[in-house]
Amino acid sequence: MFKNMLEILFQNTIITEVIKKRRLQWAGHAWRSQNELIRAVLEQKPRGKRPLGRLKTRWEDVVVKKDVQSLGGETNWKERATDREE
Repeated sequence: MFKNMLEILFQNTIITEVIKKRRLQWAGHAWRSQNELIRAVLEQKPRGKRPLGRLKTRWEDVVVKKDVQSLGGETNWKERATDREE
């Protein structure tokens, strides 16, 4: 019911696609950023121990690549983020 209400508010747009697109917009912003802390979120592998069965993955590995694939985009999203003219 809540999802249906959101679709009506967003003019029948699928809310999960809106969320994915906005995450990708943020990822592009973070990739172009000169701030080291923001870039670290995308690039650095997490340190420390993880629960058994969980890999040490970056936000880029889990979120960005899956969002790009599910929206039918190119896999070289970093190039696209750097070249904003396209």
